[in-house]
Amino acid sequence: MFFSVDKRVPRALTSLLPALVLTGCFYGEGSGPTPLAGTPAPPPDPIPEGFCDVINFEDVCGPFDFVGGGNEPGFEGGVSLIIDNPDMSGLNATEKVVQMQKFRAESGKTFGGSTLQLPQGFDFSEGEAFTMLVWASRDVPINFKLEGLGQERVANQSGSSSWEELCFDFTGTAAGGAPVTGITFIFDVNELGDAAVNPDDWTFYYDEITQVESCGDGGGPGPGPATLGPVDFEVDGQGEAFAWTVFENDDNPPLLVIDNPDASGANTSARVAQFTARQAGQPFAGFVTQDLPTFTLDASNAIVRIKVWKSVISNVGIKFEDAATGSTGEILVPNTVVDQWEELEFDFSGVIGDPNNTDITGLVIFPDFDARAADNVVYLDDITFNAVDSGGGGPGAGITPDFVLFGT
Repeated sequence: MFFSVDKRVPRALTSLLPALVLTGCFYGEGSGPTPLAGTPAPPPDPIPEGFCDVINFEDVCGPFDFVGGGNEPGFEGGVSLIIDNPDMSGLNATEKVVQMQKFRAESGKTFGGSTLQLPQGFDFSEGEAFTMLVWASRDVPINFKLEGLGQERVANQSGSSSWEELCFDFTGTAAGGAPVTGITFIFDVNELGDAAVNPDDWTFYYDEITQVESCGDGGGPGPGPATLGPVDFEVDGQGEAFAWTVFENDDNPPLLVIDNPDASGANTSARVAQFTARQAGQPFAGFVTQDLPTFTLDASNAIVRIKVWKSVISNVGIKFEDAATGSTGEILVPNTVVDQWEELEFDFSGVIGDPNNTDITGLVIFPDFDARAADNVVYLDDITFNAVDSGGGGPGAGITPDFVLFGT
């Protein structure tokens, strides 16, 4: 069976066709103030030169891919989404920004965040620091990690409910290293998120990531303290906002900063660090930070002291690393008391001048250097760097004094 199609145009439509053609309905219109029939729409405005050199999350500069576990836009409760700027004022009047929300992770881990993929990486000849605009309604530390390079810096937003420019300085650790494959963002690394219940405290925004030469010319807080210690874990001190990476500890529970559970004796400070040494972890399980200022070991800082609270007697270890993880190794000192605070001393004066102790970038701590019959919780506080002739301290290699004055 065959079907025929009547190709005749109805009389009414025949009379309408000339009018449609004349009005440009079949050929499009211009987009200028006075539409011109029969002309194609002009192309979009060109992107200004250098506009997309800044990571600004605008549509014309995308796409931007955030990844976490299983191709999700984040991990351990962190979620990053590109949205319309909710506060186009002050330092940031751009149209698009990233909203970061941190939800409660089912695993109980606190380091929820997101990773922005960067297939092109960075050319560090253009600078080894980065500024970023951040909006937060409460004081919050932000971890900014260069994936691939394995370097991380921290800066604080004051909680001003406005845009602030923060700066993360990787000077001396970026050039010549492994290619950068992404940037990981973690807000409040030591706290469990709760955006579902308390969105005001757990919703943040960031934008305008710009590569700069250094953080020396303003632009908000830099990567960390300008002085070497003390690492006291207080809110307004050093340590709480540092990026601490736990290693060789089974499931690697994060280092926590908590209220001092025993504010007595040798340590009455408000805040301390808590490390849970897993029974299934290695004897040398520990944690490391790169957030101290780069320094060289000398007679002004070679005596390291740390306060510990432990339920068992075992060695505590401390070592330093340079940017290539070169090290002269750890010094081990055991605690001598349990269930109370004690200050231990580590004497590094014997390795002053070793090439591995020039431009030190890493501080590594082994809180419970021993095989374990059970999980052991260790509290640590007040890491100080002291002169060789400073005296004091508890058990350790010690310092031989010039003389001892005995009283009667």
